Amino acid sequence: MKNYLKAFLIGILLLATFSKCSKSNIDPTVDGDSDSTILTPTAPEFLFAGLQYTGKYSNNHWRAVAVIKDSIIQLSPNMTSDAIGIVSVQNDVYVAGKQKNAANETFVSYWKNGKLNRLSEGKPGNLATAIHTDGKNVYIAGKVRDVQVEPTIYMWTNGKKERKACCLAMTGIYAIDTYDGKVVAAGNFANLATMWKDGSAIALAPQGSGAEYIKVVNKEVYVLGWENSSQSPNAVSVWKDDVEVFKNQIGFNIINVKGFMEGKDYYYAVNYLDDNSKKRKAIYKNKQLLYKLGGNNEATITGIKFHKGKVYVVGNLFLSNGGVQAMFWEDGKAKTDFLKGKPIFINDFFIK
Repeated sequence: MKNYLKAFLIGILLLATFSKCSKSNIDPTVDGDSDSTILTPTAPEFLFAGLQYTGKYSNNHWRAVAVIKDSIIQLSPNMTSDAIGIVSVQNDVYVAGKQKNAANETFVSYWKNGKLNRLSEGKPGNLATAIHTDGKNVYIAGKVRDVQVEPTIYMWTNGKKERKACCLAMTGIYAIDTYDGKVVAAGNFANLATMWKDGSAIALAPQGSGAEYIKVVNKEVYVLGWENSSQSPNAVSVWKDDVEVFKNQIGFNIINVKGFMEGKDYYYAVNYLDDNSKKRKAIYKNKQLLYKLGGNNEATITGIKFHKGKVYVVGNLFLSNGGVQAMFWEDGKAKTDFLKGKPIFINDFFIK
């Protein structure tokens, strides 16, 4: 009974927190008065997903959380869990991730307004890897260990499962988009940057490549990723459908790249290793280096978006005491009060 009450209270808090922003009041025009009302642009609302840890981050004592309007929402306070992605559809908020039970069985999971839903059976290593909404439907990709050593890649559309790939290491879907009722995705297939389109997995680059961003523009599919092959060492690449249309060889040892496309511009955050094998990060617009973030701290970027003329970036600094400090930057400037001193690692964010 106590658990049901706690779940009910979390649901109420989420519904209240995620309600739509109220519209600005507009005074009716007085007869004969031609003055128009000037509307003040509403500030963007940010939703974050991640985990709260106890002790050191590396201890894996993790609990999935959502962070909304400075409130930390505990999604799974009593079980090991992680939240990797977050989206909002009208008044509903969906968070994708994983949850482990006392028997060490891990479930691909999502929370709708704080209520847990499991998409898979419990097996070690199961997890969600991407979430997307087109405003009506919710799409979740994940890895499930069926009977094979390596996991099977699935995508769920409103809970309905479809197999996308099977049983190879370094394989996963990390980004999803839709158009005209079709679903496209980007990720890795056996360590190859790959696009899933029209029922096929299409390799975009040689071994040592990957992709974690996809967007459809005028029915053309753009994928942003990276290459680390002999032909293209340490390069950030963009493919339109399966043809490369952009490349920036940055000279860093790339770990991965988080991207966003706005109009004809590519914004991306490069997670890389410096000459001393320290984790660093740099933000680019097309081939222009905008800035590096994190100072002397090792760090990782987990998301980047362009919204109303500004670049927003989330990530985490690794601290010398074994903890992490979640970070949120606007045009390269850190929001100093963001989760300051909180033992939270941010994996993703969404702008309403």
